[in-house]
Formats: sequence, C-alpha cells, structure tokens
Amino acid sequence: MLIRKIVRWATAFFVTATAITTIVLISTDKEMKTTLCKETKNNVVTQTNIEKEKSIISNQNPQPNNEKVVAIPEKLDGLENNNNSVKKTEETEINNNVSVIDVQNNNVVLPATISFNKDKTKGCAPLQVGFNSSVNVKILNFVWDFGDGTTSFEQNPVHVYKKGGKYNVVLTVKTYEGKTIVSEQQQINVFNKPKAIIDFNIDDNCVDLQNISKQSFFKNWYFNDSLMNDENARICIKKSGMYNVSLIVENNEGCSDSTTQKISLTYKMPIKFAEAFTPDGDGINDLFGPIVADYSQYEFRMFVYKKEGKCVFEHIGSPVNWDGYDQNTKQPCPDDIYFYKVIAVDKLGNKNEFSGKIVLKR
Repeated sequence: MLIRKIVRWATAFFVTATAITTIVLISTDKEMKTTLCKETKNNVVTQTNIEKEKSIISNQNPQPNNEKVVAIPEKLDGLENNNNSVKKTEETEINNNVSVIDVQNNNVVLPATISFNKDKTKGCAPLQVGFNSSVNVKILNFVWDFGDGTTSFEQNPVHVYKKGGKYNVVLTVKTYEGKTIVSEQQQINVFNKPKAIIDFNIDDNCVDLQNISKQSFFKNWYFNDSLMNDENARICIKKSGMYNVSLIVENNEGCSDSTTQKISLTYKMPIKFAEAFTPDGDGINDLFGPIVADYSQYEFRMFVYKKEGKCVFEHIGSPVNWDGYDQNTKQPCPDDIYFYKVIAVDKLGNKNEFSGKIVLKR
C-alpha cells in the first residue's frame, strides 16, 4: 500500500511539474515574441530616420564642381546683398541664361536671363520695328545685330528695314561680372512694296488713265476725290483746271503703293469757225462768227485784223458776227485773207481762246 501511494504521489508531482513548465515556457515564448516585435518595429523606425537624415545631410552638402566661383556684388540690378552668411556664388550657363547660386544653401537667388520682344514680326518695307530687351541682371553693354548689316548699342532700339528680305536679329549683352550672354535669334520678314506708275492720254475733254505698275495688281483710282474702280479709266471733264490723279496698287503680300500726278486739263468748248464767207447779200454765208448750238451759254469777244495788223472789227456779246465791213470807215473790206481772235466764256467759267484766218470773198 505504501509503495502504491508513493508511486501515485510521484506521478501526480511529475504531471504537475510538467504542466507548470509548459505554462512557463508558453508565457516566456509570448514575451520573447512580443519583445522581438517591439524591437523590430523600433529598428525599422530608427532605420527610416537614419535614411532621412542622410538625405538631408546630402542635400545640404552638395558635391563641389569645376564651375567658376565668384562673389555676389554688393548691389546687383537694384538688389542689395545684406546677407553676410552668403560668402560664395556659382555662375552657370543654362540655355544661354546665367544663374547666380547660393552655394551654402543650394538655392538659386538671382537667375540671370536675357530675352527681347518686338512690336512687329513682318511687314512691308520700309518697316519700322521697336525692340525691347528683358534682363534681370546689371548689364555693362548691349549689342543688337539687326541682320541687315547694321547694329545698335541702345537698350531698347527702334530700327527701320528699308528693303525686303528675311532678317535674323540677335542681342548680345555683357554683364559686370564679365559674362557674355547671347539671346536666341528672332526673324523679321520684310516684303518689298510694289511701284505705282501712271500713264495718261488727253483726248479733247477726256483723259484716258492707264495703270502700268509692276509686280502688283490694280486697286483704285482717285480723280480728285472721286473713286474709280476701272483699271483703265476714261474721265471727261466739263471745267478747265488742275486735276489730281491718284493710283493705288497692291501686291500678294498686302503691300501697297500709291502715286499722285497733277494733270492740267482745259475744257474745249464745242465752238467751230468757217474758213471762208461771202458777204454779198444773198443771204447765204454772209456772216462770219463762232458756230455753236446754244449762244445763250456763252459770252464772246471777237477781233478781226488785216494782214498788216489793223483791227477792222471788234465786238462783245452773244451772238457776235462780222459782216465784212470795216468798223472804222464803214466801207466794205476788200477780198482778202483776214485774221481773227475770239475769246469765249461759258456759264461754268471756262474760258477758251480761238484764233485763225478767214477768207473774205464777195
């Protein structure tokens, strides 16, 4: 009995000890796993922070390069350098632009750029173009190359292109630090203008206008202030005077030219004179004088002279006719050749003078 009890106690003790050991082991394993997880998480955070710190340190300390190091001027293009911590700058060229860089802080503090604009890109000669430079650093000098063999040293010049062509414009500047910067070229297209030329022919009271311009097409005529659209126009007048004839032509590029010419035109009255008359009293061709359709439209003054220049007839009025008698002697003039002069004025103020010879034969 005693032996059996001892065996039972030993067995119970062994089972109890095993259970306690298992519980302890399980608890210890959980604590270890928990501890490891915490340490792993801490390690991850610490590594991330280290990478960030390395990145920040790397950005704050850029690798040196071989570019030129110059000092920032105390005053640059109206900006004063009051930051004593900035000791050095780097000058770099990027697409023809210069940037002043703060080496300590790795910041671009003043990008130096150059460009220009123009008020015209194309047009007809002579073409005036205004140029405006755009820079944000202090410039020592400006040199403009207009592409037509001419230059300018002004900051914002105005240039006139006198002939047609394509011209490449370039601006070159030099900074106070000795840096030369060249802008990108820009093109100006200039078109040649046509040449307007007038030809005309006077035919009695009319004038025929002709456009003989070169490398152009017709646009308009102006006769005084009257607009005409016929390329070859015919103008008839009713009053003598000086007339302004203007021609406007244009080419395919839209360039135009005009010319004005003064033409003196005299209105020729529809008045005719006979070459001979027979003052014999038969009622046929007995009188000599101006032949018109309506005498009421005119005022005449007529003179008749002998060959030696003696006046045998003078009259003012309308109508006016010579009957072949000498006004001074009241005697018939002998058969001969006589000379006449007639001054006629119409209702519009036109004045014509007529002269010639008349044969008197009785």
